[in-house]
Amino acid sequence: MRFLFLIFVILFQATLSQAYAADVNVEKELLALKKQLKAQQQLIAKIEARLTDKIDKQESVIKQQQKEIARLKSSPAKATSSDVKVSMNPTPKFESSDGKYSFQPFGRVHIDTAFFDDDINDHPDGATFRSARLGMKGKLDKDLNYKFELDFGNKDSNDSVSFRDVYLEYTGFEYANVKAGSFKPAYGLEELTSANYITFIERSLPTGSFVTSQKIGLQLNNASKNYSWALGVHNDRSTTKSSDDEAKSIAARATVAPINEDGKLLHLGFSQVYRVPDSASDSVSYDAKAENSIQSLESAETGTITSVDSAHLTGVELAGVYGPFSLQGEYFHNVISRESNPDVDLSGWYAQTSYFLTGESRPYSHKKGVFGRVVPNKPFSLKDGGYGAWEVAARYSSLDLSDGLVQGGSVDDITFGVNWYLNKNARLMANYIISNTDSIVPSGSNVSANDDPRVFLIRAAYDF
Repeated sequence: MRFLFLIFVILFQATLSQAYAADVNVEKELLALKKQLKAQQQLIAKIEARLTDKIDKQESVIKQQQKEIARLKSSPAKATSSDVKVSMNPTPKFESSDGKYSFQPFGRVHIDTAFFDDDINDHPDGATFRSARLGMKGKLDKDLNYKFELDFGNKDSNDSVSFRDVYLEYTGFEYANVKAGSFKPAYGLEELTSANYITFIERSLPTGSFVTSQKIGLQLNNASKNYSWALGVHNDRSTTKSSDDEAKSIAARATVAPINEDGKLLHLGFSQVYRVPDSASDSVSYDAKAENSIQSLESAETGTITSVDSAHLTGVELAGVYGPFSLQGEYFHNVISRESNPDVDLSGWYAQTSYFLTGESRPYSHKKGVFGRVVPNKPFSLKDGGYGAWEVAARYSSLDLSDGLVQGGSVDDITFGVNWYLNKNARLMANYIISNTDSIVPSGSNVSANDDPRVFLIRAAYDF
């Protein structure tokens, strides 16, 4: 038994020795693993520090670049020549690279020549610069437009040079643009369509008699593809001087174009002008010639209508385009309210039609609710075989300047026209006008009863 017990003790001690040796090995392995982990943590820390340093340096570079971009944006005057865009259509237009600032010169020349087949009075043949204008237009920032225009050939003024469109217009508001300066009050389709784009050489009898040209004022306006509206208050023309309060007016116009597509248009419009005359005279007057500016004598005229409180002009417009065919007409009703005399009702209207033999259509500008520039399908060129655009037109216009105590006479014109558009900036025009006046001779005027001349009028016109 003692022998067996001794053997058991020896075996037990050997087992304990083996277990102890195994524990020692595990501790050594754990210690080695801890050393490896610490080394890896130190390596990771070094890598993180390097990455952080690189990120900080990159962020510093980005901030520096952002500061430089902000500096350049806030200092457009320091832009170099490479920051300016120059285009030519048809005059040079200079524009900043961001589109905020621009400058473009423009102008027009209209040269008229008239030959009269006299009836009663002698109307001398002649020629004149009906219009010779120079101007500039562009932007003074993202939402501020400007225009400055002088006329050197205007026969409507005694001045050798007169202001035309001279204004600033802010377009940054959502619902309305704001225009201030000298410009046409919001009235009439024919009047607001540029003389560069109207179908006949001169506007119709009632437009020429009742509607005023550019006046100093403030206007709100807005438009979309299918409507436009404008509302303005005006003083008088920039050249007017008075010993009392100058004339004042309110003008409003609204248009709708339920059909406005390429080659198809239906336009309806309504205009009103309420005018208080110059306080120094409290008077108004209206006259008309046979749709030309060279005629020396009036065809009808009211003379001076005195003791006037106000004049209220209402107009209705209708126009349509279907391919090369177009129609256009307006009706005018002018009520002159007087202090001690009965009111005076004057009126007029016109209707016209035109047709492009070469297939073009009258273009429509929805921004102002007017007609725009005709661009020939094939500009005139002997080398390339282009023949430009050819348009034939006819118009009937009527003006009645007689009512009650005011007997200014009436006149009716039939006008036939041919237009040759050489290209989009030049055209030749010819009108044959058959004028018919009534038997009324206004007191103190040079108008002759039943003086019915025939007028052959031609124009060479170009704009740039």
